[in-house]
Amino acid sequence: MEHDNLTEIKNAAIKIFSEKGYREAKITDIAEKAGVSVGTIYTYFKGKKELFQSLNLSELENYRPTQEKKKSEILKTALSVFRVNGYSATSMDQIASKCGFTKAVLYQYFKSKEELFSAIFQETSLIGDLDNLAIEYTNENLEEVLVKVGYTFMKMFEDEDRLNLTRIVIAESLRFPQLGESMYNCGINEVAEKFSKYLRILSEKGIIQCVNPKLTARSYFGLLYSFIITGKIMSSMDKEFSVDEIIEYASQLFMSNLKLKN
Repeated sequence: MEHDNLTEIKNAAIKIFSEKGYREAKITDIAEKAGVSVGTIYTYFKGKKELFQSLNLSELENYRPTQEKKKSEILKTALSVFRVNGYSATSMDQIASKCGFTKAVLYQYFKSKEELFSAIFQETSLIGDLDNLAIEYTNENLEEVLVKVGYTFMKMFEDEDRLNLTRIVIAESLRFPQLGESMYNCGINEVAEKFSKYLRILSEKGIIQCVNPKLTARSYFGLLYSFIITGKIMSSMDKEFSVDEIIEYASQLFMSNLKLKN
């Protein structure tokens, strides 16, 4: 029975710490989850700290989900303010007011407007689902991979937040080049770097001839991105081609230039 209690306590603690982090978790939460009294937990551990250390969950020590949720809400609100006012005309006072608290509270989360805006790139990642897409050597043929990656890339820009972020950067990049740099590093360059590794593997295996994988990857996503710019960023000016047509053309174009070996 004693062993069962200890096992239940540890299992419950892992779940509570994973959900709430070390700082926000309470012994009462763990006791309730384990179905034991708080006193029972103290027969095994001196306190929350000793219990936490016994589980080897050091990565959760500074995890604070309530704070992370608040930060996420701030970033979403800030993006809406930036979208309306632009980057240069937006102040930390305006963002704080829109969030419903003082500027002093906002500065507890972000040291400056530039830091806040840069954080939006992580919250509203321009690479989105591509970050989780396994672009690696598999049994799939190259055209299947090109099509799959292409659809994932195009689908990301169905998200209005990503479109708004891109609009802001394009509008402000001349006056604030650091915005363009952030977009480049968190966007198409990161995607191209990931895809170029896949092309490099195929080239090394002798499946294709690709002299410059990074340039090839950049060109593929650049072609798709041009339709995002004209079709969605610029007030939906370009409606001539469907997503299916664009991806089919782009994938076939690159297939013909990658010189597959028999």
